[in-house]
Amino acid sequence: MPHKHTDWSELAYRASEVLFARKGKNVKDVVDLLVEEKVASARGLEAKLKRGTYRFALFLELMSVLGVDAPPEWQPLFVTNDLSYATRARLVLIRELNKRNLDRSGFLARLRDAHIRVPRNDSSEEAMEDGTFTMVLMLQLAALAPVEGMERFVDMSDVLRVASQSAKGEM
Repeated sequence: MPHKHTDWSELAYRASEVLFARKGKNVKDVVDLLVEEKVASARGLEAKLKRGTYRFALFLELMSVLGVDAPPEWQPLFVTNDLSYATRARLVLIRELNKRNLDRSGFLARLRDAHIRVPRNDSSEEAMEDGTFTMVLMLQLAALAPVEGMERFVDMSDVLRVASQSAKGEM
């Protein structure tokens, strides 16, 4: 099924672009680096980044490969190479949910209550449990309550605007 462009995926795309701009790189430079490491095919990876449909784990990997400073609360996850990026993504999400006294099902319920449409791949708790959820889901979490450090990658006013439009059905 082809990807339907949304304002959420546009924000995810812009967040990845911020990573590249901060280090003076472009998508091709980074894609070539990740392909060398056998992460994915160049074409598929570049397409996901441009569509804004990439996983949050990839965002964390991009931060690592580019040498982007992680938000302070995420830094301990970057100290060790023993964890997969999917595990790191899961741990960031768990930490953020715990700060809000939410579990995965409570988080999805809050998004539904706010009329924020969750990407189909993220709509099961399984994606959150195994760390394969998208960057869009992290942005949606930030719409419910600030995710400390997320403002480094996307303007929170844009996140709140998209959430408001989503709730009004304007997307």
